[in-house]
Amino acid sequence: MIRILLQTFILCLIVLVLCGQSNPPSQRNDGMLSASNTELLDPLIDSINYHFAQANKKSAEELILKLQSQKGEAKSCWTSYYHARLNPETINHYLDSMQCFDDYLLQGYILYLNGECEYRLNQLDSAAYFFEKSKVHFQELNYAHGLIDASYMLAYVLGDLNRPQDAINEYLHVLGASQNHSQYFLSKVYNNIGIDYKNSGDISTALHYYKKALKVKQKLYERGHPSVISTQENIAGSYMWTYNFDSALLKFI
Repeated sequence: MIRILLQTFILCLIVLVLCGQSNPPSQRNDGMLSASNTELLDPLIDSINYHFAQANKKSAEELILKLQSQKGEAKSCWTSYYHARLNPETINHYLDSMQCFDDYLLQGYILYLNGECEYRLNQLDSAAYFFEKSKVHFQELNYAHGLIDASYMLAYVLGDLNRPQDAINEYLHVLGASQNHSQYFLSKVYNNIGIDYKNSGDISTALHYYKKALKVKQKLYERGHPSVISTQENIAGSYMWTYNFDSALLKFI
């Protein structure tokens, strides 16, 4: 009798284990990601995240319009997040109303939005804290688009906090996170690295990155474009810092 009971108990345990395996915990039935498996992410959402990471707002907006027409709780939550990101004045409203914390990837972007809120309030230390938390979240997920997004803003804030070397390290991390950066995004990163090297006193390396930024911008824009002129001014200013006035003058001839 005891033997039969023991066999029945073992059989029940086996059934429970098999049932557990048939419903993997990486995805909820409503389509929300509840664990670190970003391969299950909707391709449209992934594409929108890529365009935001590359500072391509226009393309992101076009895809968001497509997402809005689709049904589902997860898509609704992501749409709310995107609206908050596109309309900073509504961020607090969306953060308060968004009830999508079961989506593990979206949690990282909510941390990012908190960083945006703090930055706009000029609470730089707090902003850096949230961008760092967001970055760590995306690192755990091994999600490049989010990692680039959070690291870029963390670097930007660190520069504002007069921590140029820390900012440079973050920007270099951004560059190494993907081989698929847009030319526009690269020009922004190179220019910002140049600014932080100049602020750290390394004028030679600053000039190196300014010139890399200028080279990319000259491919993207016509001569005389404000973005091109801005980087030329950075180069001229760096030459003047080293008393190389002839080279400074040549940037505007």
